[in-house]
Amino acid sequence: MAVNALEGLIQGKAAPEATAADKQKALENTLLGGDPQALVQLRQIEADFTVKMEQLGIDKTKLIYEDIANARAREVAVKDSTPRELAFLIIGGFLAASIARSLR
Repeated sequence: MAVNALEGLIQGKAAPEATAADKQKALENTLLGGDPQALVQLRQIEADFTVKMEQLGIDKTKLIYEDIANARAREVAVKDSTPRELAFLIIGGFLAASIARSLR
């Protein structure tokens, strides 16, 4: 639904047989080009999408929190050590850089 609406913004700017990457590039150029009409259309698409989501009974805030909860539950179930290792690496690097800077 939203994708079709966004493709309406680039009508005439991308060939009908264009690939998804070409369409994405055309959409980026349209939005980053600063065309006020395109920005107004984008706001209208966003408002229409929000209304449609409300009509379907979908709460965006609830979706966000469910996504976070699912991600946390996955990490607990998988017991992946990568986040911990990355945290130690980042903090250790910061401390090493801070100490090296203070020793100058």
